Amino acid sequence: TAAGRRNVEAQLRGMAARNATLWRIFPQFQDVLSGPTTVNTSGIAVLTQALDMAQKFGIKVTVTGLSDFVPSHNPEWLNKLGHAEDSEAQISAASAVWWGALASAWKDHPGVWSFDLMNEPVWQSGPRPPTPGSNRWATGCMGAINDSKCFDFLHNRHWQHTWTDWVHANFDG
Repeated sequence: TAAGRRNVEAQLRGMAARNATLWRIFPQFQDVLSGPTTVNTSGIAVLTQALDMAQKFGIKVTVTGLSDFVPSHNPEWLNKLGHAEDSEAQISAASAVWWGALASAWKDHPGVWSFDLMNEPVWQSGPRPPTPGSNRWATGCMGAINDSKCFDFLHNRHWQHTWTDWVHANFDG
């Protein structure tokens, strides 16, 4: 919306006034895809306007793939995908389309500083062994004192609802 654009511009202006040079953005799944294999070109165009704004203020952008923050805001096709019996294969395929769409659109954009494919990697630090035969990138735990909150770290597959559901259940939504 026009109001949203003005808000983003005001925030970027404030960041530039404070000498910020990097802005981390989290494009949401449905802003990039309108279906598991269908690119949302109008959504990417709106996001590109935000990149252009950042560049105007001398701020580079890190594009981060954490794009399923609030499952209740997801389109129904995405929620079904995360609960499907073969969800790993479907999510891998949709992830490839998602990242491919952003990389194709922004590979030469002068405002893009980086693509953050794996957010905050965590290696095994708690009592749970890695899942045998798993292709998950890391199994780890979060906890300042006793690593009591263990999880299968799936930021590479963050659309899988088992991960999102676990985080919401264990960290008060």
